[in-house]
Amino acid sequence: MRDAQRKNLKVTNTGMAITMDIISPTTIHSSNKQDVGDRLARLVLANDYNKDILASGPLYKSYNVKKGKVVIDFI
Repeated sequence: MRDAQRKNLKVTNTGMAITMDIISPTTIHSSNKQDVGDRLARLVLANDYNKDILASGPLYKSYNVKKGKVVIDFI
């Protein structure tokens, strides 16, 4: 599910705010509305209002196996 959401970031005017770290494991709806709102606001401010702020964490790009170790690249 999350990978499908990530792939849809190619669509114009879309964004993704990760909330897995602030929600209860028994529900998909966080009671912590302040942090969810902050993450969504950062996306809008960076993407639509060109504010120079950190709007997202790293996103997976690819991986390679080199000398028995996995090297992961992020965007």
